[in-house]
Amino acid sequence: MLSDEISADDHAQVVVVGAGPAGLLAAATLARYGVRVALLERRLEGSELPRATVSSTRTMEVLRWLGVSEQVRDRSDAVSMTMLMTHTAADAAAGVTLDVGFPSAEQAAIVSPEGPLCVAQDQLEAALLQHLAQRQEVSIRRGWQVSEVVEHADHVLVVGRDVRTNQALSIRGDWVLAADGVRSAVRQSLGVEMVGPADAMSATQLEVRAPIWDLVGDNRHLIYAITHPEGAGALLPAGLGDRWIYALDHGADRTPPTLQETVDRLRIASGSKDLPVVALRHRHTRIGAQIAASFGRDRVFLTGDAAHRVTPRGGTGLNTAMASAFNIAWKLAWVVHGWSSTDLLASYEAERRVIAEHNRLRSLDPQGSLRSASEALVADLGGRIRHLWLRHHRMASTLDLLGPGATMFVGPDASTTSRATRPDLGGPVPAPVTVVELDPLAAQAFGVGAAGSILVRPDGVPLPLPPTTTQMEEGHGILAEHPLRTVDAR
Repeated sequence: MLSDEISADDHAQVVVVGAGPAGLLAAATLARYGVRVALLERRLEGSELPRATVSSTRTMEVLRWLGVSEQVRDRSDAVSMTMLMTHTAADAAAGVTLDVGFPSAEQAAIVSPEGPLCVAQDQLEAALLQHLAQRQEVSIRRGWQVSEVVEHADHVLVVGRDVRTNQALSIRGDWVLAADGVRSAVRQSLGVEMVGPADAMSATQLEVRAPIWDLVGDNRHLIYAITHPEGAGALLPAGLGDRWIYALDHGADRTPPTLQETVDRLRIASGSKDLPVVALRHRHTRIGAQIAASFGRDRVFLTGDAAHRVTPRGGTGLNTAMASAFNIAWKLAWVVHGWSSTDLLASYEAERRVIAEHNRLRSLDPQGSLRSASEALVADLGGRIRHLWLRHHRMASTLDLLGPGATMFVGPDASTTSRATRPDLGGPVPAPVTVVELDPLAAQAFGVGAAGSILVRPDGVPLPLPPTTTQMEEGHGILAEHPLRTVDAR
């Protein structure tokens, strides 16, 4: 529900600042938990910029968990998730295919119910916005220019102004999640510095409408590395049928090309001197590779580009942002519902910093785009349980059975005590648990065995079991609070 007001007293359980991919995903995750969210955005309209053009395997899994993956897939380009090194686009049939860290459809089918997609960022954002329009838990407030956050013991005051009227604005949140980009006002208000080079790459990007698909024919790829000396650069399909991005890394010491010079280079890169080109946007930018000294404190957390930024090499920027946003959002929801103490929130930075730093360093490597799928998937999938198709609800994946609470996968001979295990994360209310019963073959393939069990989080990462079964058997108020929901996956 898109509205101007979230409540009469201008208060939200979580205030999310920034409606880019990370902010939208965080809001959608919190909404699934029924958490009341105010989503603040400076822009008056949704973005029309393609920006990033790839959603990774894990990003698609998270979107599947939210019920949005089909809508995103409908907005994608059907391509091989590889790079084609070619003299020009017209010479694509003679090009050389290179791995850039994303699995093929066949490879992805082995490890996931989803696979990576070539989808422009504005199309991804549009799908998430469409999803949020149906969620009454979320109020999207446009025209908000946030200037600072003021922390209090039991809430945070977010202060800003209306970009249309310059009127002062403020809203109170129990928690604040800053997804307001590389120049994050929230991060600056907290006094958190960014570590790493602010200008790791100097690039020119030209966004155009042009019939380049006609030139490459059936040789459809995620990215085309053009080697023609007078047109060298990268060509990326960006959806909407004939929209493309032509990118040049021109170096910090070189004079950026003019619009006409860039269009001329594009025609050379395409292999068609008469290529009809409609230039949409032409910009020069310095791109950093930085990570925040801290991902937040007390009741305020940074995510997305506000917490970490990378260069385009490797295509990990958007996907790192989405994974971080999902990580902190479900943890905030558990704390809001009392399923965990606030100690859980400390695991956000501990878990996500190592991945963000890995991707940051990869993006600084001149050859950072070139990685095998098996190597890149380690960072992308992030330690979640394995995907298996189960004979349950039309062969659901193990990942499809993960709900908002915890999930217990048990073998057919697991004890009653194992089936009744609940996570003890220090919250006043035990987290709900769904029990998924595996048949003997699935239990063996899953690694739990006939009598074993494993307890996992909403993101599929295993949770530690309670220290002793004696505590579970004696109860301590754990077993009586919520009836267990059992899913028979046999």
